[in-house]
Amino acid sequence: MHWRAVPTAAAVASMVGVRQGDRVLDVGGGSGAYAMAFCRRADGVTATVFDLPNVTPITRGYLARENMQDRVGIVDGDYNADPLPGGYDLVFLSAIVHPNGPAENEALLQKAADAAREGGRVVSQ
Repeated sequence: MHWRAVPTAAAVASMVGVRQGDRVLDVGGGSGAYAMAFCRRADGVTATVFDLPNVTPITRGYLARENMQDRVGIVDGDYNADPLPGGYDLVFLSAIVHPNGPAENEALLQKAADAAREGGRVVSQ
């Protein structure tokens, strides 16, 4: 899935855009492909991948392979059960809303909005 996501992530990061110094939260970010793509868009952009504890060891491997550990952090958690960390300029959700029902997505989008700083954005694809 990572290698399939890489070209898409670069295109999406270009379309969504980030500015120098932005903080990005990649909810359910898996391999970190999107988080890394956002970081590559502008100087000083940092990202956090929020995903399940059984997924994040895989994320760490991809970050190490791409030498991105200094720009992409990891927080273990379940976006359906746990609060999201806050203070982000961009909260990004990719391919995680489609399996949920309306009530689950409403709760998830509220968490995403709460994780964004004032003036921040929530983007779902």
